[in-house]
Amino acid sequence: MITALTIPLPVFYLAASGPFLAKLVQAGLLDFNRVAKCELDYGILTYNHYGCWCGIGGHYTPVDEIDRCCETHDNCYRDARHTHGCWRITLYFGRYRFECIDKEAFCTGKTSCQKALCECDVMAVRCWKKYGKPKYKKECPEDIVVNT
Repeated sequence: MITALTIPLPVFYLAASGPFLAKLVQAGLLDFNRVAKCELDYGILTYNHYGCWCGIGGHYTPVDEIDRCCETHDNCYRDARHTHGCWRITLYFGRYRFECIDKEAFCTGKTSCQKALCECDVMAVRCWKKYGKPKYKKECPEDIVVNT
């Protein structure tokens, strides 16, 4: 089960705290960030800790459509693991290739796993794009009914 969407909490805090960031330059999360910058002109950290599904977690009912984009992304990664044989660590540290043409990302990965992860990330970014850049981060209320 995937417990994080945009950025797993331990990775985010390690990356934000120092030299580990340099090692993440080769990580799949940065490919996700590059896709976001291609299509949105800003990165994925905008969505970290947004709602109930963006960032660490993945519980409760999404607080809005932006949060629902993150829930869908979590589910897409889960499906990539099961359908395309992606290893759990590949979800966050695997590389994929894409081309950015006129602010649109096109996946060009060689393996079905690379293509699936890229498509998950592109789908999330395009979903976010529909709702515009959030002006603030909505919180996940603790008393929301669990989404089943």
